[in-house]
Amino acid sequence: MLMKIWLSVRTKFAVGLLAAFPLLVYGESSSPALEACQAALKRHSENPIEALKYCRQAAEQGNVTAQNYLAVIYLEGKGVEKNGAEAVKWYRLAAAQGSAIAQHDLGLIYEGGDRGVEKNDAEAVKWYKLAAKQGVAGAQHRLGVMYAEGRGVARNDAEALKWFKLAAEQRFAMAQYSIGVMYTHGNGVAQSKTEAIKWFRLAAEQGFVMAQYTLGTAYASGWGVARNDAEAMKWFRLAAAQGYKDAQTALQQMGKPYEAKPSKPSPAPEACLRASRKFPGDAAEILENCQQAAEQGNAGAQTQLGLMYAIGLDKGLSPSTAKNDAEAVKWFRLAADQGNAVAQNNLGMAYAVGRGVALNNAEALRWFRLAADQGNASAQSHIGGMYAEGRGVAQDDVEAVKWFRLAAEQGDALAQNNLGVAYAAGRGVAKNDAEAVKWFSLAAKQGNRGAQETLKRMGK
Repeated sequence: MLMKIWLSVRTKFAVGLLAAFPLLVYGESSSPALEACQAALKRHSENPIEALKYCRQAAEQGNVTAQNYLAVIYLEGKGVEKNGAEAVKWYRLAAAQGSAIAQHDLGLIYEGGDRGVEKNDAEAVKWYKLAAKQGVAGAQHRLGVMYAEGRGVARNDAEALKWFKLAAEQRFAMAQYSIGVMYTHGNGVAQSKTEAIKWFRLAAEQGFVMAQYTLGTAYASGWGVARNDAEAMKWFRLAAAQGYKDAQTALQQMGKPYEAKPSKPSPAPEACLRASRKFPGDAAEILENCQQAAEQGNAGAQTQLGLMYAIGLDKGLSPSTAKNDAEAVKWFRLAADQGNAVAQNNLGMAYAVGRGVALNNAEALRWFRLAADQGNASAQSHIGGMYAEGRGVAQDDVEAVKWFRLAAEQGDALAQNNLGVAYAAGRGVAKNDAEAVKWFSLAAKQGNRGAQETLKRMGK
């Protein structure tokens, strides 16, 4: 039996998107408009126009979470006609503020040419890179695929393997499978059936159907393992239970036709995303599936779970998750230890304000730096604030400006406002009113009230 191996594994668009469950960024200010948006989303099926109205208000004020919500509303046609261009518009606004969720989803949209948006591999690579550098496993995997196939970027097996491994370190099953493919063909690594089987098994054990089928094929043919029909049937049955036709055919050929039986939902990380697609539906189901994925060690699910506990799903969603800062910190730490930049930034914020842990500026700075080194704009902005205020470091306006600029150039509204303050006051840079107005204006357009009020005082 020949092994069937595909490198370019791409889940259906609806499953791949992350922003259906963006949640509030830890440290991002809530607002009456955002809370009204969240409350309206809970009643979305009854009154979709209300959800659109309030989410648009919050999004126009520059709230990243609302911008992501609004993008999904247009992408999925929730109460409005599906409009890919409008979805992209709101994703771009969120992405400009450093939203890794929006960056990842933009990559998927441009790669697939979905929802009426023209396919553009180079644009997809651009957005995947931004999200991948912030630790989004799905973006890391897709970026690896683009390098492996030379789409939107020059083919580079070593670079592909690098990104696959970063995603695999977060137990991202598709990336584990893709590494197995690399070892199968000797792309970027010495060909090794043993290594290939190791990676296929890791993905199969997480419920990734193609890995289960591939492992079944390996046992059926004695490829990289001792031939074992019982093991082959075991993996074929698991794949067949997920509706995989080739696995069902393989069982038929072995004289063991598959008969569908009721099965429990997969606890794999993909189940967390599937449940999240029902947002703002059954929050208890979302919690259950994300908890399962988080307990498996998936950093993305751990971060989502931390966010759920950080804000409490009673905020316009459901009382299923009571606000619990200590529990939020626990999950952020698990994800942060795996290199997830969003979790690292959130853990830094917890230490900076003493939420769920004792206030500790040194620890806050450590975690912010780890996230900032991956390009996380929010973390860069926080580091700037710590240098500006002399918290955990010697006060240094020049260093503060350096970090504010890094974040501001990525679209972080708070950093743009602070850079405007620096130019207006001549702190860390030469006083320059024109530059100050430039940065205040950028922040004001995103709804930063401090920048808006400053411009009014300046007669702008």
